Amino acid sequence: MDDKINLGRFCEELVRKEIIKRAKYDVVNLNDIRNNYPVVDLKVTNLKTNISYEVSVKAKIGNTWPAVKGIRNANQFIVFVDYSENKKPSFYILSYLEWINTLKNIKPQRDKGSKIINGALEWNWGEDGVPKKFRGSRLCPEDIIQFKSCWKILPGCK
Repeated sequence: MDDKINLGRFCEELVRKEIIKRAKYDVVNLNDIRNNYPVVDLKVTNLKTNISYEVSVKAKIGNTWPAVKGIRNANQFIVFVDYSENKKPSFYILSYLEWINTLKNIKPQRDKGSKIINGALEWNWGEDGVPKKFRGSRLCPEDIIQFKSCWKILPGCK
């Protein structure tokens, strides 16, 4: 699966089906409503209570997830999918608090000079009098290994 968009959509569908199986909640892919929906990909709703939350899905085949911009509030979760065509995908599930703590842990090691702004590491600098900005951080499976297969982090999942 060479195409980044196809990989992303494929992994969104994997996560959507997994949440339906585990929580029996309604799960809508927001990218079906608006192409490249900002920040999150899935809206999960408990139809009995009408309470919902959002999920961002990040897919990778290689060694790292590059330039991850993360999630922005406590009603959002992030699921990292490590996919290879030769093996079963691995899932890493984090709440907003766990995501922010992960950023704090990796920041001193490889992201010096950045600040956590709106759920992402961000660098701001000037170059020839022009303000420049970069958002996102490279993430490795080792950075989030403790969250592997932790579906119970998502409300309603077992």
